[in-house]
Amino acid sequence: MENDTSNQAWDYPLRADKSGDSREAEAILWRPWPCAQCSQDATPLDFLRRCQEAGGEYPTGEWNNFIDEIRPIERARLAKWVEKCPHTLEKKIEFPKLAQGSEHVVFLDESKADVIKVTLPNCFGDFYYLQDGKVVQAECSPLMYLDRLRGWRSVLGNAPSAVGVTREGRIVSTQKFVQGVAATMSEVNAYLRSEGFQAVSESCFLWKTKDSKNNQEIWLGDARDENFVKSEGHIVPIDIRVWWMETSL
Repeated sequence: MENDTSNQAWDYPLRADKSGDSREAEAILWRPWPCAQCSQDATPLDFLRRCQEAGGEYPTGEWNNFIDEIRPIERARLAKWVEKCPHTLEKKIEFPKLAQGSEHVVFLDESKADVIKVTLPNCFGDFYYLQDGKVVQAECSPLMYLDRLRGWRSVLGNAPSAVGVTREGRIVSTQKFVQGVAATMSEVNAYLRSEGFQAVSESCFLWKTKDSKNNQEIWLGDARDENFVKSEGHIVPIDIRVWWMETSL
């Protein structure tokens, strides 16, 4: 969860700032993913991958130029995909706004102790790699964003679950609120090492580990202390970025 109160110890009952700006929530309408019958049991990640394969849409030239082209296409595909299912209803986010970060607007459902994350307009985050020994940032498409959530869940758990999309193609996800206290940077670094990660650049909060099954590397970014919580003696990631890279370890 993206929150600027990194030194606060969170306790139940959870309370958002009711005096905060609720206009954002009032404007966000979204549809759940299609039911199993209409989707033929495909996940949104499956759906976008099939579309990409069918269209032969693979990057050529400069990466971010490709993303600028494919991002609106994938946004539109997801929005049209959910509209084809007559068994789901449009929903409106009516919870207090909790925070806004570089990727999401975050809302709090106090009754369920859940946070609801909505990607910012036309923004699906980024990933990093090394080029000539320097850390380079590259943008993501909706497909890559969904794949990052899958990676987070498979590697460290506690990842948000993508549950639907807005008319404009903004992805909506839910995540359990983690009760605890802020972790320190040294605790986060020790936790990542205990999970088998090694630092690519601690100053850039960038780590990696081996994925021996696929002969690739799993990279982890944005590993800042404010993105982890110490809960019942354990370090829990609440807002990180995970992706796969060709192996170099």
